[in-house]
Amino acid sequence: MRPPVPEVTGQPLTTAGQPQILVTGCPGCGCTHRHLAFGERRAPCGCKYIVTTPREDQP
Repeated sequence: MRPPVPEVTGQPLTTAGQPQILVTGCPGCGCTHRHLAFGERRAPCGCKYIVTTPREDQP
């Protein structure tokens, strides 16, 4: 049985080109990585995780 894929929260990053998703605190190496979309991704360090949208606090 495979271990569950961890979830990380991605923050939108506005660049001169196209929007990117910034992941801080990678569960594999602790570094920051950029991705082009949310969902299941593999970081340059080889760690696989699911990038989710930030949750808004409900009033």
